[in-house]
Amino acid sequence: HPEDYLNWVPESDRRTNDTQVVLPALFAALDFVYQRGAQGQVMLEGRSNLFQIAPPFKDDAALAKTVTTRLREWHGHMA
Repeated sequence: HPEDYLNWVPESDRRTNDTQVVLPALFAALDFVYQRGAQGQVMLEGRSNLFQIAPPFKDDAALAKTVTTRLREWHGHMA
């Protein structure tokens, strides 16, 4: 679950936009995918990229970049 990433992020690297921007945008995009039954077809990278096909990212490249950058940072904390 995306919000579980926050359990791995040290206090020193937590940001307000994690809960006010990043997670809400990610949840909205995932909801778009789930409502269409496309969860087995959409990926975070590649041809069926969540950040290229799902709102709110589809029409907001800056938001897509913000969220993808933050997800990579969160993955780094989990490694």
